[in-house]
Amino acid sequence: MKKLDISSDGFLSLDIEQWRNSIREEEQPWFSLVEDLNRATVGILRTLEVQGHSDRELGSAAVLARAVQAFEATIILAERGLLAEAGSLARNVVECAVYLGGFAYVQDFPERLRADNNAHYFKQAKALSELGDDFISPEDADGLKQLLAEVQAQGHQFKTINIVELARTVNLEALYHVVFRKLSGEAAHVSLSSVERYFHRGPHQRVEKLVFRPTRDGLTSTLSAAVTALLGCLSALVAVFPRPDIIAILNTYITRHHALEAPQ
Repeated sequence: MKKLDISSDGFLSLDIEQWRNSIREEEQPWFSLVEDLNRATVGILRTLEVQGHSDRELGSAAVLARAVQAFEATIILAERGLLAEAGSLARNVVECAVYLGGFAYVQDFPERLRADNNAHYFKQAKALSELGDDFISPEDADGLKQLLAEVQAQGHQFKTINIVELARTVNLEALYHVVFRKLSGEAAHVSLSSVERYFHRGPHQRVEKLVFRPTRDGLTSTLSAAVTALLGCLSALVAVFPRPDIIAILNTYITRHHALEAPQ
């Protein structure tokens, strides 16, 4: 294999395909697992029979679609050595699992999600109206404030969902603390842990240079986190769509995942 050169185009370099092929060959069991699980979940998504009048079913199907897309993006980034970005998207799959749990087990969750959406845009609009003359004209600011007052007068609910509390309510607190928070610190947020991957340390752990290249350290743990999260999604989905084939798929991939995680 020729030496990888991304000095000009970074991760957009055509040489990344060489890296991708190499890493897929080295970690074939893991990529086989994630591809098979993805294929099975896409099959579930394609065959869901959703009642149009059921917010619970519509919401669950839509969140599963988002989870699958984030899972696929995790794989695409991970196999190219973009592990911080892959971890950010694996974290999104965990978030989807928690919200799917909301649809599955919290009776008024569609209403809570609407209130959360209202709170997000209300806070954003309020912040915009208060930015000052350098960013928004006084006329536009006054108009926005008037609109916000009218929206409040209409009786809409404004309440942000606390993901920690929701995870606890739907019995996914362990998934939140073990997987979501780990990925937050190591991938999604700018932190000492997330930027450490760009340092090359020499003797006595002194930083000798910056590193900008694909990395394999943490590849399998990132894929494992994404698998755990997507299985969490399917576990919640079964409560909404109690299909025997979904249960069978869930059990099959829990077993396969555990087998790969077990010490060799």
